[in-house]
Amino acid sequence: MEFPQRLTLSHFATQTPKLKKNSHFNTPQLFNSHSPSPIKPINSNGLEKLYISQHKKNALHEVELINNRIAQLKSLEDKAKRKTNLANRFSELIVKAKERHYLENQAKELWKELKLMEEHQQRKKNLEEKLKRTEKIKKYQREILREKKISAQLIKNKSRELDKQGQELKKIIERQKYEMKYSRYAEALEYKHRQESAKEEFLVCLKDEYEKKIAENKSEHLQLITRKKDLEKMETELVNRLANTVKLEENALKDLESVAKVSLFHLGLRV
Repeated sequence: MEFPQRLTLSHFATQTPKLKKNSHFNTPQLFNSHSPSPIKPINSNGLEKLYISQHKKNALHEVELINNRIAQLKSLEDKAKRKTNLANRFSELIVKAKERHYLENQAKELWKELKLMEEHQQRKKNLEEKLKRTEKIKKYQREILREKKISAQLIKNKSRELDKQGQELKKIIERQKYEMKYSRYAEALEYKHRQESAKEEFLVCLKDEYEKKIAENKSEHLQLITRKKDLEKMETELVNRLANTVKLEENALKDLESVAKVSLFHLGLRV
């Protein structure tokens, strides 16, 4: 990047300020009859004092004009210096701003390049990491697939072993069930035999007790028959005895009635 040429004081010093079109500085002053130089010779008409006063006025006027021009020139010089300083300061500021802008642009470009380089490196690093992760994932997948195959084979073998053990266990369970069934059947049969034997024994006991009770009842019946016969015999004897007693009582009462010659009713022996 090329910078514009710096403005200096010499640039403004070499350039003269532009004057106005109708200014009295544009054209050179021509000496006329009122100009102090050259001085006309003194005439003899006695006008010397008038010329001197006129020349003096013209000289004062020219001095005043010259002073005004000097003041104006100084003012223009001061303005030119101020403008020069201001222009120099502005040019320095502009140059500094351009330099700063150029440096900022360079810094931005450099930062962009660095950023692009960092992004490129980061992308490269990310790509490498992605490839590593992909390779690692593929490796893990292969290992997982191999482990799955191994585990599937182990599961298959284990399943076969378990099926075989299950069949053996099923056979054992069926055999145990058959043995249990046979043992229960044997126990039931034995229990049935025991029940039948116990029933037979119970029936025998009942029969014996029944026969014993029958025998006891027969003996008691015989005893009752014998006792009945004895009581009937005793009753017959008592009836016979009572009949004899009544007969003897009647005979005794008759004897008493005959002896006492009083009725038994009066004696209170008959009801």
